[in-house]
Amino acid sequence: MSIDDQTLTLRDCCSARAHEHAWETESAHRTSLGLLRYVHCAGCGTRRVDLQPHPEQPPAALSVAVPPPGADRSRAGGWVLSGSARE
Repeated sequence: MSIDDQTLTLRDCCSARAHEHAWETESAHRTSLGLLRYVHCAGCGTRRVDLQPHPEQPPAALSVAVPPPGADRSRAGGWVLSGSARE
């Protein structure tokens, strides 16, 4: 990854339209490593997988955040759902 790529990534993450995700658990199951959680953001629909190794520890992301189906990342700062007024 070049410095320009890193700068663009930081700009996207820190734009005015970016938000702190409100992760909600859709489903979960126990594994030998801990509780595996499938979560989504209530605000934008982005999904990811988290692992909570111990009940007294917070979950940590195991995967990257994946946009909802039909989302277009071409606008800086947030997902835009194609054919929708949601921005």
